[in-house]
Amino acid sequence: MSWQCTSWALREAPAPTANARLVLIALADRCGPDGRRAWPTITTLSQEAHCSKASTKRALKALEESGCIRRGDQSLAIRDENGQWLPPQYRPIVWECCMDVTIENPARKPGRQARVEREKRGVEQESEQTGTSRGLKMSPLENVGNKPKPRGLKMSPLNSSGVTSDTSRGLTSDTTIKETNIETNTYPSVPTGHLPAGGEIHADEENTEPEPGNVEPSMSVQDDPAREVLDALDLMRSRLGLPVERPNGRDVSKAGGLVAKVASANDGDTGRALAWILAVIGWMPSNTFWLRRVTNGRSLASNWSQIANDYAVDQLETRRRHDAEARDRDKPDTGRTRKATPVPPAYTPPAAASGHAVQILGLRSLARAGVTQHDIDSHLTAQTDTSDCRVCTMEPLNRATHGLTAGQSDAN
Repeated sequence: MSWQCTSWALREAPAPTANARLVLIALADRCGPDGRRAWPTITTLSQEAHCSKASTKRALKALEESGCIRRGDQSLAIRDENGQWLPPQYRPIVWECCMDVTIENPARKPGRQARVEREKRGVEQESEQTGTSRGLKMSPLENVGNKPKPRGLKMSPLNSSGVTSDTSRGLTSDTTIKETNIETNTYPSVPTGHLPAGGEIHADEENTEPEPGNVEPSMSVQDDPAREVLDALDLMRSRLGLPVERPNGRDVSKAGGLVAKVASANDGDTGRALAWILAVIGWMPSNTFWLRRVTNGRSLASNWSQIANDYAVDQLETRRRHDAEARDRDKPDTGRTRKATPVPPAYTPPAAASGHAVQILGLRSLARAGVTQHDIDSHLTAQTDTSDCRVCTMEPLNRATHGLTAGQSDAN
């Protein structure tokens, strides 16, 4: 959140429409003090500006054309808030607010609306000049008898409580103003948010602000990225209920050196380096090996190469697992779409006189052609002639078995 950028978007930015100004204010609320590094999604901007997604897209396009905003470093949006890598088609656009662009003076603007504004301002200035030239004439008081006695206004000095009192009238103020002492406010003494027992203040917490002549060299200049890294590490451990060490000067210097080292490997981009370090700290609870060993800024900086390597390998395995799941999910299930081949009912031909089963040739093709069990029995018992038998007609080789069981059926 940046009040400088928000104030510029509210008062000085040349927004083309009202919706564009609302979207610009919502975007400026997420920028830094310099108006950079903001990549909210279209859904977030539309919710904060209370307009539709289509209106938000049109407003961003109009703001970019008017010069209020421009596209920034898109490498800041390659990972989400959990440190997961995002494909290019799912990354939000990184915007920068051009805070040096202000509303143009109407006296220099062309067009009919600018002329109307200039004429309106000219009429107002003429009326003001006319009023001052005429002046206001005050008629003197006509005192009949008693003339007013001139008396000056007495300014009473401030008393010790900060309230004026008029001693000439003999009245004193009833209420006094009590100055607020900021040291009476209680603040958490540890990163976990717990107050000390009984509200006492430890000896090392009193007079934490050093005197101007006694500033240590390592603590004289506090590096904001280093402090942010240490705060993220302490917050992560406190949320897990782990002990938190109070950072000292060496922790700050080591964390600052780590940020500078990672930034040098990323073309000097401190914001990108800080986002990478914070993502690794957020991933650390899933790796208990480093969770046991990294307790402060010094241990984080000394083991950074191994920690970053484990983080990269873990992200690679996660992406491979997701890709494998996506491939398995997209594969068609051939077993469900295949149609089963129709199988004719099982048929056991009757035994011949010799005791062996009679073989019917082409039984499957006969079944598909519609030959029934009654037709087969008629073929074996010779109830029909060879010319009328469907089994013999469709398969001439079956004529050898025509009427093979006729004598057996007569004997029975």
